[in-house]
Amino acid sequence: MLEDALPFTVYATIRRADDAEYIVRSVLERVKWLDLYGMCRIVCLNPTNDPEIDAIIRRLVQKYPFAEIGAFQTRKNVL
Repeated sequence: MLEDALPFTVYATIRRADDAEYIVRSVLERVKWLDLYGMCRIVCLNPTNDPEIDAIIRRLVQKYPFAEIGAFQTRKNVL
Protein backbone atom coordinates (compact mmCIF):
# COMPACT_ATOMS: atom_id res chain seq x y z
CA MET A 1 0.00 0.00 0.00
CA LEU A 2 1.20 3.50 -0.72
CA GLU A 3 2.32 5.48 2.27
CA ASP A 4 -0.42 8.09 1.94
CA ALA A 5 -3.10 5.65 0.74
CA LEU A 6 -5.99 4.98 3.08
CA PRO A 7 -8.22 1.89 3.18
CA PHE A 8 -11.23 3.73 1.79
CA THR A 9 -12.59 7.05 0.61
CA VAL A 10 -16.03 8.56 1.20
CA TYR A 11 -17.26 11.01 -1.43
CA ALA A 12 -19.70 13.72 -0.37
CA THR A 13 -21.33 15.19 -3.48
CA ILE A 14 -23.09 18.50 -2.90
CA ARG A 15 -25.45 19.72 -5.60
CA ARG A 16 -27.28 22.53 -3.79
CA ALA A 17 -25.90 25.21 -1.49
CA ASP A 18 -28.89 24.72 0.84
CA ASP A 19 -27.81 21.13 1.50
CA ALA A 20 -24.04 21.62 1.46
CA GLU A 21 -23.34 22.16 5.13
CA TYR A 22 -25.78 19.45 6.24
CA ILE A 23 -24.30 16.81 3.91
CA VAL A 24 -20.67 17.56 4.63
CA ARG A 25 -21.15 17.81 8.40
CA SER A 26 -23.19 14.59 8.42
CA VAL A 27 -20.46 12.66 6.64
CA LEU A 28 -17.70 14.16 8.75
CA GLU A 29 -19.50 13.55 12.03
CA ARG A 30 -20.30 9.94 11.04
CA VAL A 31 -16.62 9.27 10.40
CA LYS A 32 -15.75 10.72 13.79
CA TRP A 33 -18.56 8.78 15.49
CA LEU A 34 -17.38 5.50 13.93
CA ASP A 35 -13.87 6.33 15.11
CA LEU A 36 -12.51 6.00 11.59
CA TYR A 37 -10.24 9.00 11.94
CA GLY A 38 -7.01 8.20 10.13
CA MET A 39 -8.44 5.15 8.37
CA CYS A 40 -10.41 6.96 5.71
CA ARG A 41 -10.60 10.24 3.94
CA ILE A 42 -13.57 12.29 2.88
CA VAL A 43 -13.52 13.99 -0.49
CA CYS A 44 -16.03 16.80 -0.89
CA LEU A 45 -17.27 17.28 -4.46
CA ASN A 46 -19.02 20.30 -5.97
CA PRO A 47 -20.25 19.16 -9.43
CA THR A 48 -22.15 22.41 -10.02
CA ASN A 49 -19.08 24.60 -9.31
CA ASP A 50 -21.23 26.82 -7.10
CA PRO A 51 -19.00 29.40 -5.35
CA GLU A 52 -21.23 29.32 -2.24
CA ILE A 53 -20.73 25.56 -1.95
CA ASP A 54 -16.98 26.01 -2.43
CA ALA A 55 -16.87 28.50 0.45
CA ILE A 56 -18.78 26.15 2.77
CA ILE A 57 -16.58 23.19 1.86
CA ARG A 58 -13.36 25.19 2.37
CA ARG A 59 -14.52 26.22 5.84
CA LEU A 60 -15.42 22.66 6.84
CA VAL A 61 -12.21 21.18 5.42
CA GLN A 62 -10.24 23.54 7.65
CA LYS A 63 -12.16 22.25 10.67
CA TYR A 64 -11.83 18.54 9.84
CA PRO A 65 -8.28 17.47 8.92
CA PHE A 66 -9.35 14.19 7.32
CA ALA A 67 -11.49 15.95 4.68
CA GLU A 68 -10.34 17.41 1.42
CA ILE A 69 -11.72 19.16 -1.61
CA GLY A 70 -11.96 17.03 -4.72
CA ALA A 71 -12.50 17.75 -8.37
CA PHE A 72 -15.64 16.37 -9.94
CA GLN A 73 -14.92 14.79 -13.32
CA THR A 74 -17.38 13.35 -15.77
CA ARG A 75 -16.02 10.39 -17.68
CA LYS A 76 -17.47 9.09 -20.90
CA ASN A 77 -17.09 5.67 -22.44
CA VAL A 78 -16.07 4.00 -19.20
CA LEU A 79 -17.20 0.44 -18.63
